[in-house]
Amino acid sequence: DNHVKVRDIDEFKEVFSIIEVEPAHNDLHSMAWSEDGQLLAASLADGSVHVYLTRLPMLGTSHGSSVAYVTNLKEICVVNEQRELNQRVEVQSEPTVLALGPFHLAAAAGNQIAFFE
Repeated sequence: DNHVKVRDIDEFKEVFSIIEVEPAHNDLHSMAWSEDGQLLAASLADGSVHVYLTRLPMLGTSHGSSVAYVTNLKEICVVNEQRELNQRVEVQSEPTVLALGPFHLAAAAGNQIAFFE
């Protein structure tokens, strides 16, 4: 059906379809996974290469009854104990470390740290 599909090996059920290839224009040439399984690269016959993030690394922190977690490569959500969204924070680059205090959120990426109230 002209789709590249990722499947859960444990249950062999389809997790999601990530690439739709138009057969008349772009035949799939090759595919490769990154060593950690987070990226899938696909090259098409027309020479284009598409890289897909298939799994977001889990990154989060907590303080008291609040939890902060990465929801996509450049967004962090802070929620309270009732799972109500308190704040959505956009960051410049994908954080590798998070810290949450009573009044501030810290997000670090590389050699930079950003603080949010």
